[in-house]
Order: sequence, then C-alpha cells, then structure tokens
Amino acid sequence: MMDLEEIFKKYSPELTPEMAGEKYLGDCPIPYPQNPQRELDLHGFFVREALSESVFFLRQCRQEKLLKVRIITGHGRKSLAGFSILFLEIKQFLLQEKARGFLFSVEEGDGIFDILFLQ
Repeated sequence: MMDLEEIFKKYSPELTPEMAGEKYLGDCPIPYPQNPQRELDLHGFFVREALSESVFFLRQCRQEKLLKVRIITGHGRKSLAGFSILFLEIKQFLLQEKARGFLFSVEEGDGIFDILFLQ
C-alpha cells in the first residue's frame, strides 16, 4: 500500500496533505481539495438553461483536470412551487453522469452539489 506522500504525488502533485480530504477508490485513498476549485451559480436560470450550463461547466472542468467543483442551485424559495425544481433536475442529471462513470462522487448540500471527478 502507498503512503500518503506517494498518493499525493501520483494523484495530485499540487495538493498538500493539509488542504485535502480523503475519498477512497477501492482501498486506496485519493486526496481531494477540501474547497471547490471552481463554482457554477445557477440562481435565476430556467431548468433547460441550467442543464446546458452544467454540461458545459462539467466538460470544461474535466478538461482542466480539476478535482472538486461546486454547482449552486439555491433553495428555490422564490420559486412558484415553493421548492427548488432546479435542485431536483440538477440532482437527477448529476446522478446520471455518475452512473455513466464521469463523476466519482456527488455530495448534496443545502442548495449545492459538490462534485468530485475521477482522474
């Protein structure tokens, strides 16, 4: 088994142990930044626009080899439905992307999604 320094060199040479959290791929820990490296704020977007922006955002982040990003949908308090339809649609989209093998982890928060990429 690799020690932590070897793992950092192999998976993320720009990360230091102090700024990373750990996720596991099998029994091997992989360091990820604690804070997102980029964010997409979807406040004010309609669902179709938000999905299009999300596809573009994730594609761009993958090309840049980012490890952790965040998509902000908000709570939807101003929505006519009284809850965030956008949150539910983006969640479904992200889970489909994860099932297709493009994402390692999708962590759901309070009106946000933190996304970890497979490298």
